[in-house]
Amino acid sequence: MVYGVPKCECGTELTYAEFRLQERIYKIKSDGTPFKKPLRIFDGDSQHSSLYCQKCGNSYSIDSYSAVN
Repeated sequence: MVYGVPKCECGTELTYAEFRLQERIYKIKSDGTPFKKPLRIFDGDSQHSSLYCQKCGNSYSIDSYSAVN
């Protein structure tokens, strides 16, 4: 079986979009605002991923997308 890149209903090849949460720790200035540069950055796990069409904007859940689409 040959793999085919998934396509949107409009015929455009879909791209993979992954949305991640990121935790940033900031030191607080004497005026109560956070510094621009974080002290530490922690990358979170993938919270959501989908297939996305850059032409028309449709998005498809990876779980519901099948080879027949």
